[in-house]
Formats: sequence, C-alpha cells, structure tokens
Amino acid sequence: MGYSDQKADLRLSYTNTSQKGIFPNTKLMINNVNLSVGYNFTKKLRLEGNTNLSLQNSPNIPESEYGPNSYVYSFGVYGGAHFDVRDLKDYWAKPGVKGIQQFNREYGRTNNPYFMAYEWLREHNKTDIYSYLTLSYEVAEGLKLQARGSMTSWDLFRNEKMPYSAEHYSVPDRAGNYREDKRKMLDSQGDFLATYTKKTTDFSIDVLAGASARRLAYNSSYLSTNNLIIPGVYSFSNSQNPLVGYTFRSNMMVLAAYSSIDLGYKKYFTINLTGHADKLSTLPVGSQSYFYPSASIISTLSDYINLPKFISFAKVRGSYAQVQGGLVSSQIGASNTALGLPDWYDNQIMTTYDGPTYGNQNTYTTTLPYNNLPGAVYTSSVANSSLKPFTVTSTEYGFDFYVLNNRLGADITYFQTINGPQIFSRDLAPSSGFNAQNVNDIITKKNGIEFSLKGAPVVKNNFRWDVLVNYATFKEVFDEINDPSGTIIRNGGVFRVGDRVDKIFTRAYLRTTNGEIIHGSNGLPLVGPSGIQGNSFIGYGNNDFTLAINNKFNYKNFTFSFQVDGRVGGIIYNDLWTNGVRGGADASTAGNTPYGIARLAEWESFKKNGVVTPSYIGAGVILKSGTVKFDNNGNISNFNELTLAPNDKAANFQDYAVATSSFTGEFTHSRTFAKLREITLGYNLPTSLTSKFKVKKASLTFVARNVLYLGARSDLDVDQYLSSTLLPYNDLGTPRLQSPSVRSFGINLNITF
Repeated sequence: MGYSDQKADLRLSYTNTSQKGIFPNTKLMINNVNLSVGYNFTKKLRLEGNTNLSLQNSPNIPESEYGPNSYVYSFGVYGGAHFDVRDLKDYWAKPGVKGIQQFNREYGRTNNPYFMAYEWLREHNKTDIYSYLTLSYEVAEGLKLQARGSMTSWDLFRNEKMPYSAEHYSVPDRAGNYREDKRKMLDSQGDFLATYTKKTTDFSIDVLAGASARRLAYNSSYLSTNNLIIPGVYSFSNSQNPLVGYTFRSNMMVLAAYSSIDLGYKKYFTINLTGHADKLSTLPVGSQSYFYPSASIISTLSDYINLPKFISFAKVRGSYAQVQGGLVSSQIGASNTALGLPDWYDNQIMTTYDGPTYGNQNTYTTTLPYNNLPGAVYTSSVANSSLKPFTVTSTEYGFDFYVLNNRLGADITYFQTINGPQIFSRDLAPSSGFNAQNVNDIITKKNGIEFSLKGAPVVKNNFRWDVLVNYATFKEVFDEINDPSGTIIRNGGVFRVGDRVDKIFTRAYLRTTNGEIIHGSNGLPLVGPSGIQGNSFIGYGNNDFTLAINNKFNYKNFTFSFQVDGRVGGIIYNDLWTNGVRGGADASTAGNTPYGIARLAEWESFKKNGVVTPSYIGAGVILKSGTVKFDNNGNISNFNELTLAPNDKAANFQDYAVATSSFTGEFTHSRTFAKLREITLGYNLPTSLTSKFKVKKASLTFVARNVLYLGARSDLDVDQYLSSTLLPYNDLGTPRLQSPSVRSFGINLNITF
C-alpha cells in the first residue's frame, strides 16, 4: 500500500509466512511489517525513515544433535528396521505411565519419537526491529548534508520443556527439566556526512566525508531447573536441586571517520579512493585506533580504443582494499557458551551478534564443579596488553568483455587476500600458570580466480536460449609464522610456512607398506601413538573448484530455466556414517556384507548356546610378535623387527565396529557433489487477457529447488558445510548430525496493477 504527492510519500507492506516442518508438531510463523515514509519540508530539506518489524514464532524446534534428543540419532544411528514406528504413537501405552514414563521399543539409548514430538518441546520467539531516520539538506548545487540515525534490535526468548523419563546423556536420572534462554541486543548508530557532486565536460567528481558513533549493548540470561520435583510442572520453583543460571552482558563502542572520492575523466577511467579510521573499544588501550584504505580503478577500453569489430565491449578493473578490527564475533550462543562454559543439556542455537568476545581479559568464571556446589575458575588464557588489530588486505584484477554483438561475454577475475597478522592464540608453557595468550601472528595468503561465461547460443524468432557458466578456485597457504618453533598446530597436525591451511591430519589405520590393516592380538585394529603424533595427513578440506551452469529458455510467453552446480575436491568427515556403523544402523553392517555375515553368525551362536561366538575377522594382517615403534611423524619405523601374518583372529562385531569408529580418517569421503539446484517453468499471461481485469502484468511460475543431489554418500548433504576443517560441526553453530535435506516445490503468482 502506498501514497505520494509533492510533499510526502508513504509505503506500508505486510508479509505473512507460515511453514510446516518436516518433523511432527513443528512449524515456523513469521509476520513482517515494513513502513517507509518521507516528507519534503522544502525542495532542499527532506526527512525520510524506514522501520521493519519481524515477529518469529515456533512452538517447537527439533534437535539434530548427537544424542537421544535427536530424531536423526534415534533413526539413523541406533534405530532399527525391525519395528513399525507407527506402533509408538500411543507413547503412554503400558508399561508406560501417563505423564511419568514413556512407552518405547527400548529404554537404553533412544526416546519414543512421538513422545519427543509432543512432550519434549522447545519454543522459539524472536522479535527483530530495524529503523533509520535521515534528514538531508542541499546546501548548494551538488553539496548535501545528511544526519542519520539507525537502530537494529532483536529480542529472543527460547524455552525447553524436558518431560519425565526423557533420555538425555546430561540428565541421567531422567527427572525432567525446564530452562529459559533470553537474549537482547540493541545496536544503534549515528552518522553525519557531507556529499559533493560535480560534473564538467572532462571530469566528474563525487566526494563523501563523514563521522559516526556506534554503540552495541547486549545482555542474556540462561536459567534452568536441576531435575523436576513434580512431573509436568515446568516452573523454576519446581526444581529438586539448586537452579543452574548464567548471565552475560557486553557493551561496545566504535567511533569512526571516513571519506571517499570518485573521480572520472572523460570516458577513460573512474578512480575510487576511500579512507576509514576507527576507534574500537574491544582492543587494549593504545591499540584501539587504526586506519585502513581502499582504491579501485575501472576503464572501459571499448569506449576509446578502436577494437576489432567482433569485440562489442571490453573493460579492465583493479582494486586494493584493507580491513582491520579485533576481538569481535559475528555470532553468539546462550550465556553459558558466551562465558566459555559447556552446555548444560540443550543444543546451542547461535544468533547474530557482531559484538565483543572478551577473549583478551583476565576474568573469573563461576561454575558448579562438584556436588552442585559453586566454584570459581581463573582464565587459562593470559591477557595481552600489547595486542593490535588484525589486518586483511585484498587485491583484485579483472577483465570483462563481450563479442559478437553481445552474444558471448566473459568476466575474468584474479584475486589475492593476505590475512594477517591475525589475532592468534599461542600456546604457553604450563609452568607460566596459563595455557595460551593472544598474539599478533600468522599470515596466510590466498590466491584464486573466478571466471564467468555468458552467452546466447540461439536467438531466433520467438525463441531465445541464454547460458551462464561460473567457475572459481583458490588455494590458501601459510605465508608467515613467527612462533619460535616456526610451526603451529592446527587441524590435528603441525604446519609450516608454505603448507596449505586446509591440510587435515587425523587418526587412520596403521598399515603395512602394502596398505594392509595391522591388527593386534585381540583381532582389533592396532592403535598408534596418542595425540597428534598418532595422526596422519589424509587430504585437504577445501574444494579444488566450484562450477555452476544456468540455462534459460524463452519461447513466446513461456520461460523455462534450470541450474546445475556443485563443488569438486576436498574431504569431509561423516559423523552419521561413523555412528551408524558403531550402532549397527548403517547398510554396511547388514545383509550379505562382511559385517552383516558376522552379525548373523553371532546371533545364531547366541540363540544356540546363549553366548556370542566372535565371528568377525578383519581384512589385513595380525601382529604375531615384536613391539611396534614409531618415528616423530607417527609412522612405524621398525617393520624389520615385526612378525606379521594374515589376520586369523576373530573379534566380536560390536567390539570391532566400536574400535573402527575411533579411526576418524576411515570415515571421510569426498566433498565433491553436484546438484540440480533449481527448475522453473513460467507463463506470462497475454496482455489481451490481463487488460480486461485492469492488470498490467501477470505471470504464473512453477518452481522446484534441490531437485537432485549426487555425492559420495546420500546420508550427508555436503552442500551445507563450507568449512575446511575435517569435522563439519566445527562450523560455528552447526549440529553434529544433519537433518535430512528436502526438495521444495511451489507455484508463484505475480500480478502487477
């Protein structure tokens, strides 16, 4: 809804979204209101503002963590195919007791899924507000002054009702719990800036100068019962033991001065220069002020050079930019996590933050270390009063061109990013009384290219086919390490200058020179040294390159498009695969597989004798005599002193499966995947029809997304994980077990009056 005249203008919109979840009793509702207003006091003085209000509510959010509080854990790790889940709908059936004891197929590791869906509830409510108000005054032709104020605010409330008999590893007595997680943030900023625009026959100039003050205020609280007295009464007064509570508050101030200038000369080039000076309160006194610049140039060669006729357009560009900052985090969890304490019994939900981390302060943290009695712990990382801001410097060069009357074009970009000196946590000798200290160290260098090809292979009569292909690749290496040892420990291994930052080291099987697995006298895989010495380099985490292809077809009033994209290279650890093997739910542990055959034989022996006869013989060799020795890299150094023979020692399948799960490297696979990302089919209604209803334009479009996925394994959608670390849940806020990816299908109706 909108209104405008010579003095004022107004626009009001409302959006409602209601989405049903893929798990029972889950949904998300969003109500959004946006209001934009403007008023012209005079031709030179204008006031305008905008407010956006978003209300989110979900009566229940499912877990996807590792543990019996997760559906994925219950079905994909320790679930079985020997029962019909619909038989569990009556979750209070005998031997269950309503309100006290759930009925389940087993009571050791999982919960009744319907009990989880309708009794174990996690409510989510969030209010987001964004507003700004700008007063602008045109002092003279081309010169404008502006005063701006903006505010971003959100208020989050989440609670969790854990019923009696709910199985959770952190609440072993199954006495239920109730907790509340409250978070509030107010981020306000005031700006004053002046802009000047001037254009002559030869030159064009745009200048901006301004100053701003930003203040962030954040506070959160976390309060939980410690076992319920009365089942089903979710109140803090109903706690058997002392309540568990944490509070966290933070404040941050950023003062900034900034300027930029755009200078264009005829049709030859445009240059942009910027400068930014900040004073950031999170850094130590003496290092809070810093300056960082940027510069770029663009020149359209085809405007002033007589190029060959088949070249329709050609442009070159280059840029340099630097950013500095420090001790600020983009996301934050509940109060206990913000304080550096472990979770109580719930999964962490991360929220946007962009506030201080307090990772460079000496503080005390209070906990309940023993028998619910309070204790205080001093920080293990000593503060560094000389810490300076981190620095990231980027350069980029590009060339864009079109040929054959704009039928074929390409954008080619080369980029380099120097990340550092970073704010890096360096280990300290335990004799110092601390474990680590933040220092300015570690510089990495990233080089990459991105290439886009655009074309229209067919343009004929009422038919047009457009294609867009995008390719990108990069590699990042350590360029400088100032630790006295010349090394750092990361991703389970030791890194030196020149190493790629995404090298991954982890525990893998000990093998002979021929690649055979070595077993101990118990028939289980032999274990190497502890710590990083027992880890091996197994590959790189980052993809080698990404590729996307989009095709769009237009025929008269019909449109059809589809996009295929994916990433190639890199490895990732599959947690569901590991635990599925350990729990016997993975397909490799059943049927006519080595594991499956052994399981059946052990089951038959148990039915016959009441005792399990170990039946699994691992492929490889067994150590008959000798003591294994290792070099500094964790490799066996004395094969000539060992007696090895084909493995003939049978082990219990369960013992073998559990033993293999500790060899993380054996449960990695490629990050390579391809997706049929989107398909659309649309129809534009003819104007001869829409005009009868006083409609300017109308279209109907069918949209399908995530239509097809092809990867190394179907139980892990690697598209959701971008980190170069081995473990996907090292990505901030990413759960250990992934909920199934979904396809979506919908119809869009767009009408313009």
